[in-house]
Amino acid sequence: MSDGQTLSELADEILELKSKLITWRAVAQHYSVSPAVVWRIANDGYEPKGNEVRRKLGLEEIVYFRATRDKQGRFQRRHN
Repeated sequence: MSDGQTLSELADEILELKSKLITWRAVAQHYSVSPAVVWRIANDGYEPKGNEVRRKLGLEEIVYFRATRDKQGRFQRRHN
């Protein structure tokens, strides 16, 4: 299961904090991110791509890995 919260849960949390803290700057300071990030999450459904920002916000990390295809275009098995 997931350890982090969903984006919609985070947006709800941000909006609740905004009603208590009044300014976007105060909400951003709570998470140690920029005011633009918290505003965009709450108002535009923005999903941060940087894992450092995601960690600060309690979102799961995004992990990328390269997948190769065979001559028929099918994904090859990964060998560890």
